[in-house]
Amino acid sequence: MTLREKANLHSTRFSDRWTKWNSWLENPLSNFWCVLGWLGATAIFVSSTTLSGGLTEGDSNVSVYAAWAIAHGHLSCAYLPSGAVGYAPTAPIYPLLSSALVSIFRVGHSVAFPNSAQLGQQCSMATSAITHWALHSSAWSPTLRIGYIGWLVMTAGVVALLRVSGRGRCRWEPIALLMLALAPPVSMCLVEYFHPQDLIALGLALGALASARTGRWFYGGLLMGLAIVSQQFSWLVVVPLVVVAPRNQLTRFVGGTILSALSVAVPLVVLTSGRAITSVLVGTGESSVSNSWLDQTNIHGSPLFVISRFFPLALALVLAWWATQRLGPQLLEPIPLVSLIATSLGLRLVFEVNLWGYYFMALTVLLIALDVIRGRIRISLVGWILLVTLAADYGGLFNNPAYQPLPIWFLQITLVSSALALAVGPLISFTKDYPKTVLETKKQINIHSERPRNAI
Repeated sequence: MTLREKANLHSTRFSDRWTKWNSWLENPLSNFWCVLGWLGATAIFVSSTTLSGGLTEGDSNVSVYAAWAIAHGHLSCAYLPSGAVGYAPTAPIYPLLSSALVSIFRVGHSVAFPNSAQLGQQCSMATSAITHWALHSSAWSPTLRIGYIGWLVMTAGVVALLRVSGRGRCRWEPIALLMLALAPPVSMCLVEYFHPQDLIALGLALGALASARTGRWFYGGLLMGLAIVSQQFSWLVVVPLVVVAPRNQLTRFVGGTILSALSVAVPLVVLTSGRAITSVLVGTGESSVSNSWLDQTNIHGSPLFVISRFFPLALALVLAWWATQRLGPQLLEPIPLVSLIATSLGLRLVFEVNLWGYYFMALTVLLIALDVIRGRIRISLVGWILLVTLAADYGGLFNNPAYQPLPIWFLQITLVSSALALAVGPLISFTKDYPKTVLETKKQINIHSERPRNAI
């Protein structure tokens, strides 16, 4: 047997094994096994989070203080006046959700919450008073555990997307959830810094994608509006969807987005005399500038803000327009649509001035979902997730690295460019194959139309 024959035989055997493995993964699951898969993945996520160091208090002040204040009826102290000593709350969805659960489970109710006098005039003493209360009531740990709800919302969005893409209710579904539970960039939202609002925003955005896939654009808009007032990176999902939405559905999508966002934002802004508007529009904002490639350009101030925040949106807009011109309505097929959104979220990382490990969460989730929808997990994706994990453990990526054997900007370019390649690759492949598919379809139509009417 020649070397070529041996290679062909090996390739055939591998293809046969993969076909059997893929067929096994596509076998349908009953509701019982689906629920069992969700519970198992959740248990693994909680365990991996605990083994990785547990829930962190870092950055928890941007959400837990607001949640406690709202839960005890002091809405004005959830959003402090400009210049007051305290904390800058995150966008309102998670604090509102967390405050509801704090009230339901009576977290910290064994100790009286500070009254208006103790909180000080215009809440000037709110931070110290609430901190003192939290320590004496042991409210901190149970409030942090509420952050696990971010995982539940995120996985609900993933499951919804998989089910409208033909990969739900089969063995692919628990496999996807297992990969998410074990992916360190996902747990970093609770371990590295406490940002469950990021998980919630992504889950809502994925739910919006699932709604768009089934033609329910108004409901998708409602979810998208809630995602925007949960975490502002959601704009990188909104912009492509506005471009790809059918013209007869665009008004419904945009209207639903505006309606749900304003329904949350306006009451808060009014009740806090306008103090909540910063949290609604920009969340906690930027904290510092680190050694990204943008920092090497010595651009600062407003120009830096414009580049880091609006350039990704502009590029996402251009990419969505290009894909729409090439694919038309076919862009709403699962693979090109998820690939487009993943690439759009990746563009954020290109222009970030700060880059922690949990910043990669949204892109990691989209890349895993993309591979599951395609029906194969790329080894390159697994390798990329490991590289991100090592880079984050190595010292927080760009922020205060433990040591710097390589320039930080080089690390950014390497990780982000490889992620963009993983994200946009399926979209480019789809655009290349699509014209051939259309041409073959037209040929088949012509052949059938040219047959004699009495032909069998």
